[in-house]
Amino acid sequence: MKTHYFLLLIAVWLFAFAACAPEESEEEEATPTPNVVLPTECPAELEFSDNAATFSLTSTDCDLALTDATLRYLVRNAAGASMLTAADYPHREVVETADGWEWRLTGGRVVPDVVVAISSNAAGDQFTFRPAFTYPAGASGEMQIDWVELPSARAPNTGVQLPATAGQAAWIQNGHDSWTFTGVESVLDLEGQPRQFNGTVEPCANDYDYLTTCNGMSWWMGALGGEDRSPGLLWGALAARHWKVYGAGWRNGPKWPIHLVVIQGTPGDPRRLAAGQTLELEPIWLMTAARPPYDLREYAVAAAAETPPRASLGPAPFGWATWYDYFSQIDQDIVLENCQRLKQMYPNESGMVCQIDDGYETLFGDWYSYTAGFPDGVAPVAAQIRELGLTAGLWMAPLLVDSRSSLIAAHPNWFLYDDDYRPVYFHDPFGTTYYLALDVTVPEAADHLAQIIADKVADGFSYLKLDFLVGGAYEGRHADGSTALEAYHRAMEIIADAAGDDVFLLASGQPWLPSLGHFNAARTSSDVAGSFPGIPLYTTMVNLSRYHAVRSVVDGLWFGCDPDNLLVRPPLIESQAQTVMAMTYLSGRSLLGDSLVELPADRAVLITADDAENLRQTSGRFWTVDLLAEKVLWPIVTPAFDLLLMANAAPRIWVRAPEEGTDERLVAVFAWTLTETVTQFIDRDLAADYSNGAKIEKVFGSADATLRRSDLGVWYAYAPNQSVGVFRVTKP
Repeated sequence: MKTHYFLLLIAVWLFAFAACAPEESEEEEATPTPNVVLPTECPAELEFSDNAATFSLTSTDCDLALTDATLRYLVRNAAGASMLTAADYPHREVVETADGWEWRLTGGRVVPDVVVAISSNAAGDQFTFRPAFTYPAGASGEMQIDWVELPSARAPNTGVQLPATAGQAAWIQNGHDSWTFTGVESVLDLEGQPRQFNGTVEPCANDYDYLTTCNGMSWWMGALGGEDRSPGLLWGALAARHWKVYGAGWRNGPKWPIHLVVIQGTPGDPRRLAAGQTLELEPIWLMTAARPPYDLREYAVAAAAETPPRASLGPAPFGWATWYDYFSQIDQDIVLENCQRLKQMYPNESGMVCQIDDGYETLFGDWYSYTAGFPDGVAPVAAQIRELGLTAGLWMAPLLVDSRSSLIAAHPNWFLYDDDYRPVYFHDPFGTTYYLALDVTVPEAADHLAQIIADKVADGFSYLKLDFLVGGAYEGRHADGSTALEAYHRAMEIIADAAGDDVFLLASGQPWLPSLGHFNAARTSSDVAGSFPGIPLYTTMVNLSRYHAVRSVVDGLWFGCDPDNLLVRPPLIESQAQTVMAMTYLSGRSLLGDSLVELPADRAVLITADDAENLRQTSGRFWTVDLLAEKVLWPIVTPAFDLLLMANAAPRIWVRAPEEGTDERLVAVFAWTLTETVTQFIDRDLAADYSNGAKIEKVFGSADATLRRSDLGVWYAYAPNQSVGVFRVTKP
């Protein structure tokens, strides 16, 4: 997303009514008790009710349960609309199979038969539900499925019961796409239910605007757990081939179970079923997790097994991009001067990218019409970049066309419309510029998409940053009747085929789970800086750490995580710049975003120093120790609260395990705010055993940051305000 205007306006408004900006206080956590054996696995029993209408998952070892969940859905046929649960079927049975169980719901007169295949892993803590709907052969007409809830635990006294020691319950909110807020909030307390639409929880998206976010909702995956690092429940869709999937969690008071519904299907995007046909729905995964922040990786592994990633071209390349200092005010001289400076700063780095971002084209969609800064187009610039020994990269928004483009008048049938034949628009937050979305189920529009990608590759670009991809996943009346995600997958296949296997594809503004399998790397957050006023603000960068703390668990499994460009220029002070560097390098790989020809000498030294370069090569399993302890109040305005120093901090203890199966850890201690970090944890939080001692070496960050382990097995971490310390921990 190319702007944060609306967040800055909110910040100004809040500031006008704030007499002062109180510093947040970070209370020292209670010292963990090392001699209490806490679980590292939570095996669970799957049990069905006597009438096979509901099921429960119970982990006695971890005092954790999902109770009395069911399946619920909305079907439409010639007789009208019916909202059904498993209990409405006359025949219900659970049958053991070689792979687990089948939950069979049959005997409805004018509704589909349902079979849910259920399997579990060897440890008994992960369960996968694969629902399929069949309209019996010989039936007449067609039926339409609007949405399906599975699990559906919305009835009184049903839902997730966390351990008694869990403390305040937390909910992971994952955004619909790379830009939408992602982080952790408190579980929503309601007297009734969340806002409903068409019989289920409304997905918090108005007029196709998925940048909106609501409390108690999450797209594609999520978690419920306690702030004390006790066990919790993880959930997620393993695929999103046909339908979008989102979840909602709430409770009717602190002493009640937490209701949980996982919904597939969004308004205006039904699936249709003819007689004799079977619809396979998206598989849903549940885990009774001993350490939710650490165990989130298991979801990433399971989804990657379901949908294999795009063939790897190796780690995401390092380099530089134009956007975050010059924004759209670029020309070929600016590009080449910075490419040359990049080569001077990193003379021994191979495979670096020099990427041209937005600003070379006259309008979105007019990819062959260039601004005055590129009088001969971009192909000659790509050639000169390659002559420097660099990879030429190019930004595009291939699925959107500016409403002022002549392409729309020339080919009005190429675009997506709603059921009333009104154009489906993407627009900026102020509604000043509107973009139409290509409907790639129109053959000519598909050919056009393939051509513009192939032509840019032919121009010499072997690194493509593809932006605003959310426009390819809008609900609407697709020409061939596809759902939003069926059309999205078709668009991504067209792009990949046109680009070829040797072109590195980076996604941005993409729907999260559906992009698995299509890209080499993908953005994990909103923009690191807005184009107005174009100043890197430390507090808005801190907000992005919330996204990374949740999403970087997929790094190297789905694709390379791109935490957005690294900015270190003033007004950031050195400790802030170091903090942003650690955040960026620990959460993935990306490009430099400052003007390299104008970057102060001390900052050039900072980013090219040996300790920074070593940190940049970081890889391995990622998690944050205190993920569920750091909750925001109101997700959509969190960046504004950050500006006023009123928001809760992001997770402060980040961990990378460079090699699976070893006890080596990189541990980062962040102090994001004006308050220093003083916190503790235990070996279990590091998923390692240092009972015979630990060797601790500081490898990056503040000279005053410290990390030590007591003889009782308690780790003590400290970092001064707005700083970071990164430590390598090994066994002696």
